[in-house]
Parts: sequence; C-alpha cells; structure tokens
Amino acid sequence: GSRGSGRGRGGRFGGRSYTRGGPSQSLPQDVEQIMQLGKKQGGHQITVTCLAWDNDSSRLYSGSKDGTVCVWDCQSGQCEKKVPQGGVVDSILIEGGHLFVGTHKQQSGRPIGEIKTYNMASGAMATLTGHEGEIYALHVANNMLFSGGRGGALHVWTYDVTSQQFVQQAQIGADMGGHTQSVKCMTSAGAFLYSGDFLGTIKVWDLAGGSCTQTIPGHDSCVSQLILWQEFLVSSSYDGSVRVWAHEETPAPGAVLKPVPLYTHPDDGNGDGSGRTNKANRLFQVMDMMGQLDGQGNAVLITSHNEEEVAHLWDLPSFNDRGVLPRVVASRAICAGPNGVMFTGGDDGLIRVFQFKPQA
Repeated sequence: GSRGSGRGRGGRFGGRSYTRGGPSQSLPQDVEQIMQLGKKQGGHQITVTCLAWDNDSSRLYSGSKDGTVCVWDCQSGQCEKKVPQGGVVDSILIEGGHLFVGTHKQQSGRPIGEIKTYNMASGAMATLTGHEGEIYALHVANNMLFSGGRGGALHVWTYDVTSQQFVQQAQIGADMGGHTQSVKCMTSAGAFLYSGDFLGTIKVWDLAGGSCTQTIPGHDSCVSQLILWQEFLVSSSYDGSVRVWAHEETPAPGAVLKPVPLYTHPDDGNGDGSGRTNKANRLFQVMDMMGQLDGQGNAVLITSHNEEEVAHLWDLPSFNDRGVLPRVVASRAICAGPNGVMFTGGDDGLIRVFQFKPQA
C-alpha cells in the first residue's frame, strides 16, 4: 500500500531499519559537548523537568523537581537567578514577553496546579489557579494561553490589556469533547491546535471555533511530545515510537489529519501502512523530542529516553541513525538553542549543552 510508503514533499520518510543498541552509540563527529550546567554552577541538584530558550535575552530557563526555575547565562555557564516557584515545576514557556511556569503542590492532601506568569519587561508576577494537579503542557496560539495536565481538562486564558492579567475564558473537559486522560503536550499551526494525552490520543482543535474537530488513537501509550516539521505533525510516545502524520489536502471538520500515520519509526518494514512496529525493535520510552538544524542546515530530530543514558539523533526525513548525545540521563526535557545548540536536562539535575559544529 502506498499509504505507508511515507512519500511527502519532504522526501521519503524512513529508509534503513533501526536496531536497538546498534553501532551508532557515540557522539557524531560534527557535534561537540560545549558545557554542563549543574549544581556547581548554581543550578539544580535533582531532576530537570523542563527547559526553554529565550531568544530576546539569550538565556536558558530550566525548571526542576526542586521547585525552582534557574536562569542561565550560557556565555559564562552560570546560573544568574534561581527563583523558588512554591511547588514542583512541571512546565515552562516563554512567549510574547511573558514567562509561564506550570507548578503543582499538595494542599489539604490533594494536588493543585498553578501557573506562575512573569512579565519579562516589568517583572510583574501573577498566579493562575484552577488546575487539579500537574500542568504538563503550556502553549500560546491566537493570543490565547492553553494549559493542560492532570485530569485532561484544557484551560484557555486570554490577556486582558486593561488589568494586565490573564483571565480564564474556558475549561474544556471530556464532556465537551476534550481529553479523558491527562494532557501531556501541545503544539499549533495555522487554524489548528494539537494536543496529546497519557492514553495515546491526539486531538485536533479548531482555534477559531474553540472545539475539538478530530480525535485520533495516535499511540499505544502516552504521547510525550508533538512538533511540526514542514507540513507534517510528528508525535513521540512512551510506546517507543515516533510517528509522522500528514494533513488532508483540504482539511474539513473531523478530517484535518489523515487518520493513519504516514510513517512510524522504527519501521518494521511490513509496508502495510498500519504503523505497527515490532515491539522488540522499538526505542526506549521517548520522553521528549525536538528538531534542530545541523551545521549544513539539514534537519535533525532529537529524542530523549527513559531507561537510557543517551539522546538519539535522527536525520529527517530518512530517520537514519545519526548517533547519540552521551551521558544524558533519562532526560525528560530537551530544548533547541541558536546556532545548532542542544540542551538536555537529566534526572541527575545536570543540563548538558551540545552544539553542531558549523560546516565550512
């Protein structure tokens, strides 16, 4: 079937099959580790949960189970500020001059989630309440802030210019077509927002109408990350696979994405387009995923994994095994910086910084 061949404008997806624990377990020749940011540099001592790069200030922001956000000067390699957030930090987002931090804490024996908002220019801070626990996903689209996490409800906030506060506009639960399980990740493009949950479900939302327009059983387990590459949606999962989804040529209600993945990595080569992979040959749980350009401007996908102390690099669109970023301990957060820089946050509290060498 041609459905599974993975032909798209980005060239053919897939190619060589992947063998777990194969030969490419070393740092590629065109990548170098340039620094590490840890407790010696004023940073975290335990698990780094999230990372965000701020282009405006050229600073890296990191969140941790230790309840703080660190602001890193990557020239000096030092933590400039370590700001307690009043709870475990689960997510971080920098958008439109604001820093958003998703936190959770126990209150009267039950978990509650709060979003701390910081105006990067004025320093003004506010706390947004209403979440039932961990806030795993924060995303801005169409001048709205979307937040999701435990319980599966999607919260929608808008910024009121007069009061300079974020105000909740909606809370979309399962009864309104929302997720039945905790929301793990979100991204958006054009008229649509995409969200993934712990069940493996991917939902497509119509940003203008504010409703869920399509639901796809995307993976066998938690969808850990969603990113857009060219005209494709790429999803990673705790089920040990990465999937590429194509859009319908003319998106219609209920039919924005084609319901069968264009390509599943690792590919077991069964060629029937079902996207089924031989489980023995899957990757370890994919915790996070990002894209970056190498020194020659070629697209590379980076995945970090539980139970594994490396992050994997894959060429796009071929998914050829490009090597690994070593000593990246069960990283649940990776993030792209400028000029081919890659940040990986480990379970050991260390942030390792790698960079593609510029090609002459």
